[in-house]
Amino acid sequence: MVYCKSEKMKSSIIEGTNFTYEGLVERFLRQNIRGGEEKTDTGKKRMTKFAVEKTCDCCNGKRYNESILESKIGTYSIADVCDLQIDELLNWTYTITDPKIEPVIQNIQARLKDLIDIGLDYMFLNRETTTLSGGESQRVKMVKHLLSNLTDVIYIFDEPSIGLHPRDVHRLNELLIKLRDKGNTVLVVEHDPDVIKIADYIIDMGPKAGSSGGKIVFEGTYEQLLESDTLTGQFLLRKMPIKQNVRVSNEFYETSKSSLHNLKGVSLRIPKGIFTVISGVAGSGKSTLVNQVFAKEFDQAIVIDQSPVGANLRSNPATYTGIMDGIRKLFATHNGVDSSIFSYNS
Repeated sequence: MVYCKSEKMKSSIIEGTNFTYEGLVERFLRQNIRGGEEKTDTGKKRMTKFAVEKTCDCCNGKRYNESILESKIGTYSIADVCDLQIDELLNWTYTITDPKIEPVIQNIQARLKDLIDIGLDYMFLNRETTTLSGGESQRVKMVKHLLSNLTDVIYIFDEPSIGLHPRDVHRLNELLIKLRDKGNTVLVVEHDPDVIKIADYIIDMGPKAGSSGGKIVFEGTYEQLLESDTLTGQFLLRKMPIKQNVRVSNEFYETSKSSLHNLKGVSLRIPKGIFTVISGVAGSGKSTLVNQVFAKEFDQAIVIDQSPVGANLRSNPATYTGIMDGIRKLFATHNGVDSSIFSYNS
């Protein structure tokens, strides 16, 4: 049998029998690429045997063909423009004075200004979205909707201040207020006191968590919340003490220098046996330095992040934490049977 490498279905005659078969390339692409398999962990492992990711030799990673890159405004091609830092790109747009495209330029400038106002002036438009931190991703989404012409829209934000430096929270608040002032309803699930303060109306859930929660314990303004007897109101008035005595260490984990994403040739030196915090403004490179540099060089490190818990669909907190093993043995011992009969797979 001769296998077809075309992406189309082919018909053939072998020993007088008519049949339709799929080419090897078409089948491989359908099973591993187009079906979304490449996004799963199993699919990624399978693809590493057949695929290599590298920069294109023709466009040098710009992702445009030669004719597109030859089209320029002044000395800049579309790839050059997207490779400018956002604040530099805004300055470049002011050099374009053609009245025919003034509405387009104004629209671009408005979006760039919003990105700068929310603290993303250091970013590049051609940066892959998969490399954005959680806070950066959420702020980019906000800017997308800020210039929408729609009004009377309900916007729901789930803890938008996560990952933000205190310096940037007020910028987030300004965007939330802009969305409201355009005639929209803004609903925010939040813990940050600085975000709670600017709300027109506050709903406090409680009184505690789990089976002790599920009730609305307060409704009103921020000032009224501070006077209430709810846990939220009490803790908004409480101040945490600063630690006076800290540990010291003479041993360190040290990485090699890296210039990945926002990093500028820096290395990380972590003292052993110490509780260390990496801080800095959003987008300064904290997650890149720790998760993509340090964790890769020290593969014995256990990374605990916000990714889903479990290895399969049957995973739950009992199986993931190992508590279920003890429960199974307890039931097995009490009933005089093998613990395997209490498995989810039995």
